[in-house]
Amino acid sequence: MSIQDELAGNISLSLNTDLHAAISSIQSQAQKLSAFQSVLEQIYTSSPAVQLADNLTAFIDAILSEAVSLVITRPALVDFVARLDSIQDIETKKQVLTCSLDKLHPRMVSFEEQAAAIREKLADVYEQEGDHKAAARALQGITLDSGQR
Repeated sequence: MSIQDELAGNISLSLNTDLHAAISSIQSQAQKLSAFQSVLEQIYTSSPAVQLADNLTAFIDAILSEAVSLVITRPALVDFVARLDSIQDIETKKQVLTCSLDKLHPRMVSFEEQAAAIREKLADVYEQEGDHKAAARALQGITLDSGQR
């Protein structure tokens, strides 16, 4: 059984601790990224709807951990953000987006593009709900004068 299979089998509310323990044992950076991608795929395919937000929150905690290098975190976060549109339930989507922004905030300088994409998705959710002021506040947090843009 590969480490990705083991990781995929450990998805639960305790995903965060299981994920840290399992991934820290992997030596290769490419294998770590592959393991994170496998876990993300497994979360979307097998998590019950009621646990999806909790599992995605645990996943974002795991990839944003200081123990995970930027070389792994950035592409894992890009995959995470790209898949957010597949969440059908608006409340779950809003919960995951707001929680993701909260988790990203301390490391915002390293992940400005991903934070901007999350803010745009959150603004879309607020617009669907008809809350245009909240949508504007979400977009207002996007840094426009960054040297990286």
